[in-house]
Amino acid sequence: MCGILGFFSANTNVSNDFQSALKKISHRGPNGLNSKILSLTRGCGQFGHSRLSVIDLTELANQPMTSKCGNFTIIFNGEIYNYKEIKLLLEKEGMKFFSDSDTEVLLNSWIFWGEESLEKIQGMFAFAIFDNKKQKVICVRDAFGIKPFYYCIKDDTFCFSSEIPPILDLLPDCCAPNYQISLSYLKDGLYDHTNETFFNNVMQLMPGGLIEIDFSEKLHFSLKKWWNPSINLKYNLTFDEASKKLRNLFLESVRFHLRSDVPIGAALSGGIDSSAIVCGIKIVNPDLCINTFSFIADGNSLNEEKWVDIVNRKVQALEHKLNSRSLSLDSNFDEFLVAQGEPFGSTSIFAQYCLFELVQNSGITVTLDGQGADEIFAGYRGYPAERIKSLLEEWKLRSAFKLLFKSQKIKCFSKLDVIKNLIYMSLPVSLRKKIKTLYRFNEYDKFLDKTFVLTNNLELNKLDEYNYNYKEKGRRLMFVLREMLSGKGLGALLRHADRNSMHWGIESRVPFLNTEIVNFVLGLPEEYLYSDDFDTKYILREALKGIVPEDILARRDKIGFEAPEKEWLIASKPFILEVLNDVKSVPILNYYQCKKLIDKYFKNPNSFDSRLVWRIVNYSRWYKINFVNS
Repeated sequence: MCGILGFFSANTNVSNDFQSALKKISHRGPNGLNSKILSLTRGCGQFGHSRLSVIDLTELANQPMTSKCGNFTIIFNGEIYNYKEIKLLLEKEGMKFFSDSDTEVLLNSWIFWGEESLEKIQGMFAFAIFDNKKQKVICVRDAFGIKPFYYCIKDDTFCFSSEIPPILDLLPDCCAPNYQISLSYLKDGLYDHTNETFFNNVMQLMPGGLIEIDFSEKLHFSLKKWWNPSINLKYNLTFDEASKKLRNLFLESVRFHLRSDVPIGAALSGGIDSSAIVCGIKIVNPDLCINTFSFIADGNSLNEEKWVDIVNRKVQALEHKLNSRSLSLDSNFDEFLVAQGEPFGSTSIFAQYCLFELVQNSGITVTLDGQGADEIFAGYRGYPAERIKSLLEEWKLRSAFKLLFKSQKIKCFSKLDVIKNLIYMSLPVSLRKKIKTLYRFNEYDKFLDKTFVLTNNLELNKLDEYNYNYKEKGRRLMFVLREMLSGKGLGALLRHADRNSMHWGIESRVPFLNTEIVNFVLGLPEEYLYSDDFDTKYILREALKGIVPEDILARRDKIGFEAPEKEWLIASKPFILEVLNDVKSVPILNYYQCKKLIDKYFKNPNSFDSRLVWRIVNYSRWYKINFVNS
């Protein structure tokens, strides 16, 4: 796990600011900073790398790493979990290795197989390879976007990094706010769902994306997806056969994710997913002493300590708990905000940030986390409308109505909600757009500066939604799950975890986000993800029997990783009112309406969603740090 930085320009010499820009991501790799000037026929190129040593701790694994032939140079952030197996295949083909690192395996895989190597490796990665002979640089992001990749193209200059600040250092003219993304965030809580960022000229490479830059004549940019899994029904397996195969795939993924030359721990919330990881580790390596890390919301309905304790007792874990009462939003708020890099949705990300600090203080370098299972197995809200739509398309009317009447088992949906969603997704795109434009501003949009929004032609209701006109009948649920796994739902969660963990020099691994698991699940019958009683994660619960305690598998009340946001905001009232002054410098916000709204909230915290208050405060401080104090 590391940080990467690249700079290529057809018009300028090597940037004198490169080393200082590289230091901006030194927290991602506290074990060393290295850089290399690359040979371009015209202009200049540089690779930079900050290293967190996890596999092969020797200097032989340092980056940038150049192939034996001298033609290829790589910088790589992430891990290739099946590198030992890939290395054996390459050695049989006559390739020689000088290190025990997964970086060298990735480099030689690309040299030998090219783009086909991406289908062979299992891991999380963002990497760039420079081909000296062809004068090309290839940039690749893993299938799910676990590891970040930001880039900016300006004139004949291409710059990329694991985080945004180094790009803005090297291309300061690109530092401008993206008000459309800002509006989507402030109004609807949307972010990290497209290739745009909160900075107008900085983009992110989407999950499963590949960029090729050709410098042989003039800068030529091309972008494509290397991973787009099929959602066609592929497997003729009984439910029992499928659950056994899933169990084997899951345990194999956990086994691969335990490969490390440094100490490993696990995040544990008490839900099915994190419990599966912890209990899976015990199955795969019974002798391993497991360090677990849990956030405990004291004296709150969100408190899941009893579930955490059940799992810890089962695996005899060395437990580490972080209690919410020991934390305050006031403490290191700006440092935390800078660590995230861009605005974010709720205070639960602050809880995660503090939990990774506990991981670092406990001497653990790598953690395993249950992230991604909900997006694979239709957890939490369950996408009932999409599943019912599939049944209706197959004329399974009885099953559709049965699910409709049981959909209230999912807390955030009523039958009326499901019916509305069914009608909406059945409408033509043109009609859905007209519905959105029926209103411009509503009661809770008053905190926005209406004049600024209209003058700048910002779209108030730009919800980048799924393509409900997908033609394959009976696979609506699988289509939406693929969309979620491709960035529209998972992107923000993975960004939070990456920035929080890497700020503390911790590598966070996610065994569920494995292409073999996802390819398999997306090819199963949709009913395998639901029971007849509308229980979500049906096949996962079955696959984990005998691994995870029955009490955990029987849970139906898990709502996600939540912090006591309301209590924290109330306790931080003086600080929030102080931050409210930052709104005066934010052109997209109406200061007086924001103040009125926040005063109303503190008089009656149950009057509306606390996340709106959080977004206003969060965005205003971020804006001040990046565009007022800069």
